[in-house]
Amino acid sequence: KTGKGRQAAMGSRIRAEDRGDDDTAPFLNGDAGTRDRDDKGLNDHAKKYEKPWVRYLLILGNPPPLTSRQWRVFSLLSLAGLFTTYDDTLKSVAVDEIQESLHIPDDSISYVIGLVRLGVILSVFFNLAADTHGRRPLLLATICGFAVMTAFTAFALNVYWFAIAQFFAKMFIQAEYLLSNISILEEFDVGTRGWALGAIASLCVMGSALCILAYGFIGAYPFGWRVLYAVGVLPLMILAYLRKNLPETRLFHHRQEQRADDAEAASSSSTPSATAAGALWRGDEKKERGG
Repeated sequence: KTGKGRQAAMGSRIRAEDRGDDDTAPFLNGDAGTRDRDDKGLNDHAKKYEKPWVRYLLILGNPPPLTSRQWRVFSLLSLAGLFTTYDDTLKSVAVDEIQESLHIPDDSISYVIGLVRLGVILSVFFNLAADTHGRRPLLLATICGFAVMTAFTAFALNVYWFAIAQFFAKMFIQAEYLLSNISILEEFDVGTRGWALGAIASLCVMGSALCILAYGFIGAYPFGWRVLYAVGVLPLMILAYLRKNLPETRLFHHRQEQRADDAEAASSSSTPSATAAGALWRGDEKKERGG
């Protein structure tokens, strides 16, 4: 095919996926009826159902029926969003106590916060790596890395320690946010993606509210901000352990299989040509020796 032909075919395939009549539609829509796959946990329960208790969480609105696989992905990603937002909000809420405890001058605190926020730039490399190694291992790395940096922050002895720990914490939390959105888009069908993304955003707001409430109780104490950071580490470590049950997204796994099939087809098609070229080269070499 020519370049224009490939672009047209790709455009038709994307439009077919959006309509749900492409062969990847089962992976996007969570319907495994047309494809039975036993490898890597892709053969999950395709039957969609509601969880009645979710309705009592008013901030989540009216949740749609989801498959058990989709409920598992949503639970692990949304809880991570809640607790990571809690920790990310803490440095803004307790900035006065942090500044006093670490002896940060008034004319330097803005530079410290600015340096911390620069960590979002490095999060791009996590997203690039996720296209090669998968979303699941990178999501495991971000939650573990954020938990470790949060623990380091709780024991910071000076402004440099605090700034470096929060710089990398910001990097991990931004990568977590981006990869979570990508995972939702690749795992959920068109009719449920919007709800899933909105529900996760709502729970992130609840994480900020939880941080403010906790700060109201102990934030004013001398080591209050350190205690609040340390408390935030425990749920993050639990989530890091539970996230081992997070599956790779269906779309990414399907694309990897397609790439492997294409590479195998290209290799098999090039083998006869390579063999013929080798035979021709050996024949020419014999002629030269005979001459």
